[in-house]
Amino acid sequence: MTGNLCEETAESLSAAQHLTMGYVGPASAEGSGSFSTVQNLIKPFVGAGILALPKVWSDGGILLSSGLLLVLAYVALWAIFCLVQCSDDMMLAEARRNARQRLAAQSPSSPSSSSGSLSSAPAPTSYASNDEFSAAVVPLFDANVFDDSLISAADRAAVPLPTFTEVGRAAFGYWGAFAVDVSILITQMGACIAYIVFMSKNFSQVIGLAAPIWVGIMFIPLALLSTIRKMEKLAPFSAMGNIVYIFTIIVIMIQGVRANNMVPRDDIVWSDFSFLPLIFGTVSFALEGIALILPIKNRMKQPADFRKLMVIAMIVVTLLYLGFSIFGYVLFRDVKSPIISSLPDDWLTDTVKISLSIAIFFTFVLQTFPAALFFDEVIDAKLGISMAELKAAKIREREMLTASGAVLGSDDNPADDLDSPEVLVPHLAGRRFALQNMARFLFVAFVCIVGIIFPDFKLIVSLFGSLSNAMLAYVFPALFWIKICSSVPLYGVIYFPFSRTGEPAHNPFLPADDGETLLGEEGDSESASGVSARAAAHNKHRQINAEDVQVEKPVAVMSPTTAQKAKWIVFPIVVAVLGIIASIIGVTDAIRDLVKEFSS
Repeated sequence: MTGNLCEETAESLSAAQHLTMGYVGPASAEGSGSFSTVQNLIKPFVGAGILALPKVWSDGGILLSSGLLLVLAYVALWAIFCLVQCSDDMMLAEARRNARQRLAAQSPSSPSSSSGSLSSAPAPTSYASNDEFSAAVVPLFDANVFDDSLISAADRAAVPLPTFTEVGRAAFGYWGAFAVDVSILITQMGACIAYIVFMSKNFSQVIGLAAPIWVGIMFIPLALLSTIRKMEKLAPFSAMGNIVYIFTIIVIMIQGVRANNMVPRDDIVWSDFSFLPLIFGTVSFALEGIALILPIKNRMKQPADFRKLMVIAMIVVTLLYLGFSIFGYVLFRDVKSPIISSLPDDWLTDTVKISLSIAIFFTFVLQTFPAALFFDEVIDAKLGISMAELKAAKIREREMLTASGAVLGSDDNPADDLDSPEVLVPHLAGRRFALQNMARFLFVAFVCIVGIIFPDFKLIVSLFGSLSNAMLAYVFPALFWIKICSSVPLYGVIYFPFSRTGEPAHNPFLPADDGETLLGEEGDSESASGVSARAAAHNKHRQINAEDVQVEKPVAVMSPTTAQKAKWIVFPIVVAVLGIIASIIGVTDAIRDLVKEFSS
């Protein structure tokens, strides 16, 4: 269970308190425990970006850089809770819809049932096959407060975990999902470019040959590895990367002490505001791991502990970044970016550079995976197919054949991999496979070319940190929370404008008999005469429930005060606006420095 994003401060929010408890599905007996969960929550935030921090501290100063790190770490943590709250509210709304759909289908007045009542909580039915009482008849939202005790385990289990993209689609429709997908694509692209620059420099320094030559050498194997469809095959290399990162940090500290080349006290930079955009971009690059948080939470044994464990993980990450950045700056008089380039030339340094480059080589492939999925969706759209819909149709077909006692033919073997294009689209499988590989090769070629043209690790990290990482880490969660979750603390109801699939969600709180809106005087409204088909379909469903058993009660819609609106809305708006402004300034500053470097 995730708690409220803020503390309750007024008795008038008692209705909201019930709704903001969040969606809590059954804990998995095979889920991760507290210690492994903290480890998993730390992993998304610790990567190659940490190697750029000491140089930023030397430029921006210890006090300014450390202060901004603390502020951004707090905002990133708050944004994670915002995204989790959006996910919880979406899942709770869908679980309630599933329960209402099941109860309506099995009520006495429904054609599909001859007996039973809503209060008897009958056994769940198949949502996929219940066409008469589909989501079009039983809408996602209802203007009555639903008794959550009527939600069965099957109702909850039928709700999949929303992705970051689906949260964006629920908040802003197509453009919300598009913004998230593009930002994730740009983020992964930035990470891949930074990795290319990092590896080519290390191989050049240790083995010889120019860095661009190493980029050309790595291109073919990286492109081939990017065609791997199942990432679990690279899991051992991911585990190796975690060990190598720890080994690298230890070696950097040891080499810094052995070098005895500390910055004199009088020469320490405490603050330089001219480097504020650089600090913002680099720290944002290091702190962006929010896209992986939802799956980690879903695998927890005790989801109720998520908030506490996430706070612990963020404190550990912040202290790690703070300590490494300060000591990395102080221990090396002339610190470079990445800091590994500041180490003395000896066998230990060479060992770290080679082992870290090998680990990043395989991590590069993992970073291309989200981009590959994005390209796959584009290719499928161009081919006019939807793998998810085809898979669902194939499953329903086999369920119907099995239920009817039919014998499955050779083409309907239950052991077939329903994720395989050869099973779902055999006539397009070869063409689809070729187009996907071409897209992967072009993506790797693009990041290699950019890495050759702009080989400055520090500026690449700052540019992409300001451009897309900041949007994912701060701006989008704040905006999505306003659209999806703000109705709960303000009005005591769950409502968001779109379903996870992008279909407009009917707002049952708009029409009222007196022509006013239930969501407050300033909310979007329709006149009573303009409500038409959507309201009629919704009211039909409500009449069915009223004729059976009264298990629902009218919602107690609140009228929040100005202070309450400010408490729940102003901070997300401020975060979103300041995040956008800082992102624009950071991107402009990084592009100017990259152009200056390229010109010289």
